[in-house]
Amino acid sequence: MSAASSKRLERLKEELIELRDADLGPCGFGLLTILGDSGVRLPHPAGWQFLEQRVDFDTQDGIIRLRPDPWFDPAPGGGSCVRWWGNVERVRRFRDWSDRASVVCRKDRTVGIGSDVGPGYHGLLPSLVRFAKATPDLSKSVQTKVVFDTGTVPAARQARLPSGLRSLETAAVFSFDAVQSWAERFAERVIDRLLRGPRRGPRLVVDIDAPSVTLDGKTQYPGEVVVNILHELVEAGGRTISSGDMRKNRFLKEQQRLDRDIAGIRRKLKIDIISVPKKGYFLPDEYLA
Repeated sequence: MSAASSKRLERLKEELIELRDADLGPCGFGLLTILGDSGVRLPHPAGWQFLEQRVDFDTQDGIIRLRPDPWFDPAPGGGSCVRWWGNVERVRRFRDWSDRASVVCRKDRTVGIGSDVGPGYHGLLPSLVRFAKATPDLSKSVQTKVVFDTGTVPAARQARLPSGLRSLETAAVFSFDAVQSWAERFAERVIDRLLRGPRRGPRLVVDIDAPSVTLDGKTQYPGEVVVNILHELVEAGGRTISSGDMRKNRFLKEQQRLDRDIAGIRRKLKIDIISVPKKGYFLPDEYLA
């Protein structure tokens, strides 16, 4: 990171501290993402509102957290959405801060938050969340879960869904990244971590609940087969694991050509899975350290 960018991040951190100490009620956010190949886009807040009646956003690990007056703020294009809660003025100030921070992160890609930061707060917030999930000392600050799948809705009840979600050829799956602290406190921890230099921890993080794969801070959703193959390789901790042992995973037991699946992972995700003839596969230490 350049000295100029470091100074800018320091100023952004100071602004966050001022906002954190402001005499306003709390605010926070979570990120909703439409996974898969359904092609569904919901560009208007009303398109996301149905989830309030179907998802218990405010309970985590059996604990009800007070998140008052939530509202939906779709990203341009409608493929994702911020669910804000709390003090409206505090949210406005945090969004303004995020717009400025996105300029710094996009201008200098060596800041370390990732190479795909989008413009404005809709671009920055997913990058903050991805960075936190991929960083061991921050990962617990975000909880990720699938909250709704249109494929689970019986045909007789499809009419109750918003028009854009009815009778889809490919189901739309909604994932939710819940940030577990106030917005500015979460962002302050991420900025502080960036200022301390390159993050430590594994290059590859596999989340079988999402299901997602985060490589070098960039999260993808390649499907349960790929995620569970990588999960088994990560769990092996660098040791060779055979195809037969992989198939003990219930998501892989029907996959008779794991070699083809692994070749696809190498090609599409650029993960260098090593083959050991007649023994199986393993991940190099660079993905695990």
